[in-house]
Amino acid sequence: MGEPKLICEQVQQMGSHFRRKVCATAEAWEARRRKDADQMQRMGDQGAGCGGVANPC
Repeated sequence: MGEPKLICEQVQQMGSHFRRKVCATAEAWEARRRKDADQMQRMGDQGAGCGGVANPC
């Protein structure tokens, strides 16, 4: 069966214009995307009041 195939992507580093190559399995990329989406959702929920990004009033 062998080892899982790695998928490599160029990822932007926070606070930098440089990109770096990151390699992970398809399952690891999916877990990262789910985690990122969850964090974005929570950030949106925190700003749900008047003046937040989602509701500038």
